[in-house]
This record gives sequence, C-alpha cells and structure tokens, in this order.
Amino acid sequence: MVKVPLKLQISEERITAAMDFIVKKMRMRIAKKGQLSHASRHESLGLIAEEYFELIEAIKSNDDEEIVHELADVAVGCIWAIASMQEKEEFRKTTQEQLDHGVIV
Repeated sequence: MVKVPLKLQISEERITAAMDFIVKKMRMRIAKKGQLSHASRHESLGLIAEEYFELIEAIKSNDDEEIVHELADVAVGCIWAIASMQEKEEFRKTTQEQLDHGVIV
C-alpha cells in the first residue's frame, strides 16, 4: 500500500472539481426545496448543525464517499445561509429606499 503524506498541494483542477460538486448539490437542493430563503439565522444554524451532525456520523463510519457528500451538504447549508442573509438585507435596503422616496406608503 502506498503511504500518502499528511498534506498534499491541492491542484486547481481538484479545487474546481470540488466547487463543481458543491454547485451540483446546490442545484439538487433547489430542485428539491425551491429557492425560499431561510426564515431566520436560527433556521440556518439548525440546518447547518444537522448537516454537521450527519458529517460527524459519516466520519465515524469511515466512509469517504459519504464524508464527501456530507461536507458538500454543510457547504450548501452555509452558502444558503449567506444568500438568505444577503437577500434579506437587500430587501430591507430596497424597501427602506422606497419608503424614503414615497414609493411605498
């Protein structure tokens, strides 16, 4: 069996492939659940915590394929939380501007 060093330089191709995998998982999430934002930061935290727990279980099982899928699920949860917060902030800003200019009464 080949001994693998503890740390390796990660190639650009591997980084791109990992990002592509996360994008694929994101599209699967959208197809399954739609594009509604998380209702709150607490919902985001709950979802990320659930995915993290599943990652811990995958690591305990020592199943590399399952670990990769759970890592991607954590990443998707984090990205969705960020997008949710940004979307809500943009909504607040736009709505406030409309209120300030009398567009919304």
